[in-house]
Formats: sequence, C-alpha cells, structure tokens
Amino acid sequence: APGGPPGAAGAKAAKSGAGAAASAEIGRLSFDAKGAALPFEAAVGRRGDKVRRLRQEVRKQEAGAEKLRKAEDEGRGDEAMKDLALEKALKRARGEKVHDDMSKLRKAQKALEVKRKKGKDKWDHLQEQTKQAQQDKQDKRKENLAKPRGKKRKLQQLRGGFEGQHGNAFLNSER
Repeated sequence: APGGPPGAAGAKAAKSGAGAAASAEIGRLSFDAKGAALPFEAAVGRRGDKVRRLRQEVRKQEAGAEKLRKAEDEGRGDEAMKDLALEKALKRARGEKVHDDMSKLRKAQKALEVKRKKGKDKWDHLQEQTKQAQQDKQDKRKENLAKPRGKKRKLQQLRGGFEGQHGNAFLNSER
C-alpha cells in the first residue's frame, strides 16, 4: 500500500477479517425453548406424554380434594377453599391453564383410551391381513409348482426312469 507504513495493509485486512468473524459469531442466536417454559398444550414430547399429563392432573385434583376434606374435618374448610381458589386465580392471571374440571379430564382420558384401543385393533387387523396375503401367495406358489408345465413336466408325470426320455416306449422293449 503506497503512502502507509509497511505491513499496514495486511494488518487492516486481518482486522477487518477478525471483525467479520466476530460479528458473525455475535449474529448467531439460538431459540431453544425449555420444556418447562412451554405451556401445557404446546409440549411436543414422547409417545404417551399426553396420557401421563392427564393422569398427573387427575392425581393433583384428587389430592386437592383430599386436602379440602381433611381441612373441613379440622374445621378450616373455608380457609382451604379460599387458598385453593386464590392459587387457581393466580395461575390464570399468569396465563397458565388450570385443569380442574374432573369430568373433562376423565372424558379426555376415556377418549385417549378409545383411540388407543381403536389403533391397536386396526394394527392387529393389518397384521392378520398381511399374514393371510403371505399364506395365499405361498399356497398359490405351491399350486403353480405342482402344475405340469411344458414338455418336461409331461415327461415327469410318466414313471421317471422307465418311460423318461424314450417317450412311451419301454427301455427294454425286446421282451
């Protein structure tokens, strides 16, 4: 580079290259959502996860009802009901969904169970059809192999070794 100190052009190129690499690193962002941060319905997880979640919600509701019963027996039922209502209201205010309708939870569980049974029946039927198709093909193949085919098969129908390649004439026809 004319007019500048020797090696200055190389240093500028190195600096700009380093700056571009640094900005490229800074520009990379990852948006991996944590599983706990996702709402109830948004979780796309393992197989059978929805069933587990429903079971957990039912258990929570049953535990809450048991707590309420114990509190009523001890004479502080109103206080426990207010605490439970406040907790649910806070969850709703935070934007979380509150699953407290037992009939809906049971209905959802039943629907999933019916869906599972239907899928299992469909799969079993498909397996049975596949086995039947394989057996039919095997039977057809055996039948086709047993059928006489061409000149060679016609000769095999005769007594092999006696009338074989000599047509209808006996091997020792002199007798």
